[in-house]
Amino acid sequence: MYNNHSNPAGKAAIELTALNTIAVGVIAGAHARGLERVREAREARQTHDWAHSLNRARQSSSAALDVARAAVKRVQDQEKEIAALRKAVASRDALIKNFAAGNV
Repeated sequence: MYNNHSNPAGKAAIELTALNTIAVGVIAGAHARGLERVREAREARQTHDWAHSLNRARQSSSAALDVARAAVKRVQDQEKEIAALRKAVASRDALIKNFAAGNV
C-alpha cells in the first residue's frame, strides 16, 4: 500500500503544491487590489472630467448637447463594463465551484 509519509518526494510535492496554491492566492489578491486602484483612479479622473464638462456646459448652452451625448455614451460604456464584470464574476464563480468540487 502506498504511504505518502514514507515517500519524501511525494510529501515534498504535496507541500510544494500547497505552497503554490497559497502563492497564487496572494498574487491574485495583489493583482485584484492593483486593478481596483487603477479602476478607482480612472473613475476619479472620469468624475473630475465629467464635473469639468458640466461646468463648461453651464457656461455655454451650445455645449449642453455635446455633454448630453457624452452622458449617453458614458452610460452605454458603463453598461458594457457591467456586462463584462458580470461575465467575469460568473466565470470566477464557476472556477471556485470547480476548485471546491476538486475538478481542477
